[in-house]
Amino acid sequence: MEQQRNKKQNMSRKPLVYHDFNLRFASYNEAEGTFKVWVEGETLGGTMRPDDAFICSYEPEAFWNDSSTGSGGLLGDLERRRLKKEGMFALGKMLADLALPPGLVRDLFQQSLSALQIGEGLRVRLHIDPAALTHLPWEFMALSQVSGEPQATDFLALRREISIVRTDTVETFMQPLPERPVARVVGVLSSPDGQMELDVSKDREAVEGAVQALCQATGQNLIEVIWAKRPATREALMQALAGGADIFHFAGHGVFIDSEGQVVLEKGDNTSDFYRGEQLAQLLHNAGVRLTVLGACETGRRNGRNIWGSIAGALTRQKIPAVVANQFKIRDGDAILLAANIYPLILAGGTVDEAVYEARQAIYQHNGLEDRDWGVPVLYLHDASGILFPTPETDTAEHSSHSPFLRVSDTFNKVRGHVVDVKIGVVTQGHIQINNKVDSVEKEGTFTTFEADQFGR
Repeated sequence: MEQQRNKKQNMSRKPLVYHDFNLRFASYNEAEGTFKVWVEGETLGGTMRPDDAFICSYEPEAFWNDSSTGSGGLLGDLERRRLKKEGMFALGKMLADLALPPGLVRDLFQQSLSALQIGEGLRVRLHIDPAALTHLPWEFMALSQVSGEPQATDFLALRREISIVRTDTVETFMQPLPERPVARVVGVLSSPDGQMELDVSKDREAVEGAVQALCQATGQNLIEVIWAKRPATREALMQALAGGADIFHFAGHGVFIDSEGQVVLEKGDNTSDFYRGEQLAQLLHNAGVRLTVLGACETGRRNGRNIWGSIAGALTRQKIPAVVANQFKIRDGDAILLAANIYPLILAGGTVDEAVYEARQAIYQHNGLEDRDWGVPVLYLHDASGILFPTPETDTAEHSSHSPFLRVSDTFNKVRGHVVDVKIGVVTQGHIQINNKVDSVEKEGTFTTFEADQFGR
């Protein structure tokens, strides 16, 4: 009962408005063991030029005993659940020193955090060009907030106001929600013979519980859930997606074979069918999916050479706007907590960033810091606002049902001259939400988000 009440409180809370903090990783020199990192575009704390990029030293041997196989060392122990608290803080500091090195990069980050107002958050977008850096678990970055003993909130991912997202180098423009009476969630539950048995029925309960809670809160049936028939064959998957989908949820096993991510479906005789990430990505793209949640283990893993070698990478290449996947094996119970906590906020019009935070927090509160599953989920996000399923505003004095509402999300790579994104003649009522991402403004150029000739009647 208490858990249900907390979920309703979370659903009623206004979503955070996130400001992007774009980090670019580039120019990796394997022979010298260096790469460049800098902050792209405007931030709340200021700007920096690519020419001022910080040169970081990256030694794989500092993370693994054998980097060629990814075994031993801090990351080997983390993956095998052998890393103690002291080791986790040491790893977190090493990752933060690479992504947010002391100097201008870290100063801009700290200044951006300090500039946040109530109701705002900072979205750290990782633009990682070198494939060799994509397999590091950046979600475990840690920065000390105060002197003294390290604390759990030193880990950036365990702070509500900070979101860590991966942003691969693809352009994504999210299409409007399809004009059908309800949003559609398509789910697949797969636990074939010969694999470790999973309680996938708990995923079903979690998804359906989140949908039911939203429908009760709004008094409307806004969402339908369709489950692929069992056994979960390729044909059953295609049949479930035939009518399109807004969310795709997979509960089952994911594997990394020959540097390629695959999900494990079921054959007609309930044996394993290894389904390539590229094939799944193409199918979901054609179905119109805007959010994919992969409850399988290892679905977010990269091999450090083939940047599109994981399932999550294949999905982002096919321009799925948001993907939540796991970079290491995750316990069955924690996968259930992920599903139970990620959907209520998303389906109620909240940001996917906060939904992932709620899932991390639930896993951390249940298991503690040393059970590293709280840092295993990886969020890939291209949408500017993070609100994948906007809901109609309620009829209030501030936002009546008759007040016009304008929402604009734009991306500008390079601004030349004088640019005004949104210009309106007269605004008499209503409200406006504008989310812009501007990579750079040329010298003598200007960028204005919004202009209006007149406010009020």
